[in-house]
Amino acid sequence: MLKPLAENLWHAEFVRLGHGMQTPCRMVVARLPNGDLWLHSPIPIDDALASTLKTLGPVRHIVAPNAFHHLYLAACGQRYPRACLYAAPGLPRRLPSLPFAATLTDQAPQAWHGAFEQCVVQGFPWPWSEVVFFHRATATVIVTDLVLNVHKPKGWVTSLMFGIARGYRGVTLSRFWRRVMMPADRREATRNAAARVLAWDAHRLVMSHGEMTQQHVRTWLRKELHWAF
Repeated sequence: MLKPLAENLWHAEFVRLGHGMQTPCRMVVARLPNGDLWLHSPIPIDDALASTLKTLGPVRHIVAPNAFHHLYLAACGQRYPRACLYAAPGLPRRLPSLPFAATLTDQAPQAWHGAFEQCVVQGFPWPWSEVVFFHRATATVIVTDLVLNVHKPKGWVTSLMFGIARGYRGVTLSRFWRRVMMPADRREATRNAAARVLAWDAHRLVMSHGEMTQQHVRTWLRKELHWAF
């Protein structure tokens, strides 16, 4: 079910099952000024969800914001063959069979220039990069795995994994990002990316895994990204 977040902004949730885990996942949908729909981190889209999306506008842009949120990308592209696929850095190497229109950078493509700002947070090795987005009209920061906020994980395996990742019971930066994927030789790039994110006048934080928040968003982000400085 598609649920409203703000004007021209929606989300849909899905629980992915696998390896004993029940992972909550979220897709974000934005309607651009020209009426086109922008999908972030697509989930499985059945006929009912597709029917709802059709009432909002044509799906024209499908974004894979990091190298791991791509499981349903091909199916989404097949359902919407007129849409363009956009990849986080590193993903085209991992999925060479998909016809990506572009690899995302710190500069928004012309298709959504002005509606979004974006920033690449580079990890190591290459698959760990993530593109963070800022929806300007609603002051919403959209992240994928960089920040988590899972309060009630389902099952002990899920609780264990999110506990290891330091990813539940509050807005938290994933331990994997901080301790494994941000080596010292990339600290300057990390610092620059964190500074860009913190400069956004954010009032809503939406993550792929966990509960969204409109409370103290900039405070949470400063708290979790301070280590980069």
